[in-house]
Amino acid sequence: LASVRASEAEVTAKGDPKAGLEAAQEALKFAKKVDQPDAQVRCLIVLGELKMASSPAAAKRSFQEASQLAEARVPHLLRVVFDRWSRAAEAKGPEAARLAIEAALEYERAGDIESAARAASRFGSFGGRGCAKPLRRPVGCGCG
Repeated sequence: LASVRASEAEVTAKGDPKAGLEAAQEALKFAKKVDQPDAQVRCLIVLGELKMASSPAAAKRSFQEASQLAEARVPHLLRVVFDRWSRAAEAKGPEAARLAIEAALEYERAGDIESAARAASRFGSFGGRGCAKPLRRPVGCGCG
């Protein structure tokens, strides 16, 4: 039932962001109550996406909570969190650029170098300067 409520919140958010925000918050409460981590992660993602325009800091907290929960309890959703975080960060402005870089770092921590490079390359589309071009493959330093 928690997954159904999470799906309803996702669908509602596409048509009516305000109602979607309320639906996602209610679905998250229910998912926590019945201890269903996959539904919790999905609700946190929706909340992060909906909060991105009005409060990037609140959005970041939602995505971070989702990534921590996914890493601990539902690792198969970790990539979904990073993908949606990265897409939500494409909004605009310096905050969006910062969030794109943070998403790239999260991909890198998870060991997904290709996705990290893709997210980091978005930094330039926000007018970012002084950032090295992403590597296609990791390079060892030879120190150990």
